[in-house]
Amino acid sequence: MTSTFEAVTTVTSFVATFMVLSISVVGLAAAVDSVTQTIENIQEDRYRTVAVTENVLTANSSGTPYTMDSGRSVLSSKFMQDTQVRNGHCFLPDVAGLNGEGFGYFLVHTGDDGPSPLGSFLPDECLQNPSSSDGSFSSPMLVRHSGDTVETRLVVYAVP
Repeated sequence: MTSTFEAVTTVTSFVATFMVLSISVVGLAAAVDSVTQTIENIQEDRYRTVAVTENVLTANSSGTPYTMDSGRSVLSSKFMQDTQVRNGHCFLPDVAGLNGEGFGYFLVHTGDDGPSPLGSFLPDECLQNPSSSDGSFSSPMLVRHSGDTVETRLVVYAVP
């Protein structure tokens, strides 16, 4: 037969185990919520860099209809000359989201046609990644005043 003392000890042990498990579940739930929030923040930042990249690719520097000098796959060098540099990050004042509101950009020459001509009209800060974070990118052709094209990769990133 089980004594009252043994029964109380067993019940107490069970209650203590249940409380430890309850606390563990609450702690686990908080950890899962924290991880979920972090993932949502990363996804939101990634989405926002893509949205700003789209703004750059659809912006038109002259306000004229879609031409060979502007659009989704072609950027005008004239448009890029409006670049402003602040704290080592490049901005385009006429592009929503890229006008100093938390995002910057840089261009990389991707062609194999010799040295990069980008330095002739863009500051050095706009030709290298100043951030360790990833960004969204596109590969538009840049059209210079002479009509020559330059293969590029446009990267938009969140400014830390």
